[in-house]
Amino acid sequence: MELVRVVHTVDGVFPVKKDQLASDLMYLTSDAVVFLQVKGGGKPLAVLTKQAQDKFDDHSFNSSCRLELHVWRPRARAPEIIECRKTNVL
Repeated sequence: MELVRVVHTVDGVFPVKKDQLASDLMYLTSDAVVFLQVKGGGKPLAVLTKQAQDKFDDHSFNSSCRLELHVWRPRARAPEIIECRKTNVL
């Protein structure tokens, strides 16, 4: 769900990444559309959750959508999955 654009400057070419709907990935389940952000686990969980929630708060989501944060800790085999709250519901 990232848009990658190339910016041409005098100093060269630079790729710029921008998330759509504050999400790195999106997937469908039988009852919901799930938007998720993926973060590395180098920071405390409270900081990562606040960063994800702040980005999700910039957008409006339908009531049938689910917002998740997947935190990958160093050397972990599976992510920690945190469900974020929806503040702007359509």
